[in-house]
Amino acid sequence: YKDFEGGFWGLDANNGNKYMPTGLNEALLVDGIVVEVTGTIEEDGNLVTFQQYGTIFKVKESKIIDDSNTRAANSY
Repeated sequence: YKDFEGGFWGLDANNGNKYMPTGLNEALLVDGIVVEVTGTIEEDGNLVTFQQYGTIFKVKESKIIDDSNTRAANSY
């Protein structure tokens, strides 16, 4: 969870890339959770988001890798 621009969910990859996920399982919308996702990068140059955080990424599959560093939704 990113607590700026009104708050939104973003993915931070291990290589430093940032992504705006679409289609992510709502059960995985937990701040601090580490997930593995597969999907496709949206190449349409006409797609933008209000947050402009990173590349739009359409999630096809996802799974929890580590949930030991999660924070409660009301801890901001």
